Order: sequence, then structure tokens, then C-alpha cells
Amino acid sequence: MIFPTIKRIFLLMITVFAGNTLLFADPPAPEENPGTEGEVVHVLGDQAFSFSLGGLIPLFHYRFSTENFETTNLFPGAKGTLQYFTYLTNTITVGVELSGGLAFTPNFNIYWFLPLMAKATYRLPIGNFEIPLSLAVGVNFQKYLDWSRADLIIKPEAGFAFRIDPDFTLCFSVGWWL
Repeated sequence: MIFPTIKRIFLLMITVFAGNTLLFADPPAPEENPGTEGEVVHVLGDQAFSFSLGGLIPLFHYRFSTENFETTNLFPGAKGTLQYFTYLTNTITVGVELSGGLAFTPNFNIYWFLPLMAKATYRLPIGNFEIPLSLAVGVNFQKYLDWSRADLIIKPEAGFAFRIDPDFTLCFSVGWWL
């Protein structure tokens, strides 16, 4: 039977070619671990651009006139953020943040908002990890049906970041939009 012979030849060829690549491979490069504890990764003037996409969970709002907490009557929605910031030190950044988001009402009308904020961040370094603590202040443009408004917005935020290399960091964060 010819089929088992072709199968054996095919497996032999795969083994030879796969084994050959190991013979001609480059030796491993010496380990470089930028951003280890105590090492300066960023200096004054370093700049960064960040973007994020995520979910939006409307919690509640506080009405000062009646001194009550009220529900938002909104379903969970989505948000996106663009940030530009510059480093003042290895751990402190300042910059601007443009966000946008939307949520649906029970009648499937759309409430949307567009905050523009100035943001300061302290990044607590722990080896290749960081804990960014931020405070952003700005103006929030809102619209729902025929109603529109511009309000003050304050957003404290905390996160957990893994610095893959000095040019790329993966971060998970939680912020509260006040």
C-alpha cells in the first residue's frame, strides 16, 4: 500500500525541517529588563498617548437641592477615552483627556456625554507593575433628547498596570465620574 509510505516520508520531512531550524537559530539575546525596581524608565519631557474602550455602569447621582441619592434610570453603556500626557518625573504625569460615552434609557433614547479634562497622575512603581492614581477635572458636555448642558466634572481613578517595556503598558482601571 502506497499511502502509509507517503505518510512516513511526509512525517520524516517535517521532522527534518523542524529540527533544521534549531541548528541555524540565533543564540538568545541577553536579558534586558527595563523598568526594574529603582531604574528610571521615564524622564522629564517624555510624552505618551493613550486610548481606552470600556463599559459604562451608571450608578447614581446626588441631588444637592433635595439632599438625596437618586438612580440614573440608565442602562449600562460604553465609553472611550483619548489621553495625551507628559512626564514631569519618573512617576508624575500631567495631560489632557477627551472622553465620550453613551447609555440608553428604558425607552431606548440615547444619553451621551463628552468630557474634556485636565489630568494629573501619580504612578506608584512596583517592579514591572504600576499603580496609577489619577485626578481629572474639566467640563462635561451632555445631551439627552432636546436637553443639553455643560457641567463641571471631577474624575478620581485608580488602576493596575503591567509595563511590558518602556514603550508599552497594559492597564486596567476604574474611575468614578462625579
